[in-house]
Amino acid sequence: MLSPQALDELEWWANNVIDCYNILSRESPNHTLTTDASMNGRGAVSGTRSSGGLSTAYEAINHMSYLELLAVFLGLQTFCHSHCHKHTRLMIDNTTAVAVINHIEHVIQMF
Repeated sequence: MLSPQALDELEWWANNVIDCYNILSRESPNHTLTTDASMNGRGAVSGTRSSGGLSTAYEAINHMSYLELLAVFLGLQTFCHSHCHKHTRLMIDNTTAVAVINHIEHVIQMF
């Protein structure tokens, strides 16, 4: 059996959930960093500048998601090391890497 408070909460949600919304928005990004990786190497592009490198033997045996995150990390180090409190859009084609980064962002915003 639910408590009267729980029943009140459920009734409120049932009556109001259709009309409730929360628009998620951010300011326009200051920078865009596009990265990609493969077993052979990785690259990053920011504006008209680009960088890349070959994977080491150790890197090449790792999972593709690791290599994608490594490409993002090295791209940020190369092109965004002086960007403090800036909004950088990351363009990544690996959904696992995107999920990991989004989770990290959520954890950071908690503090």
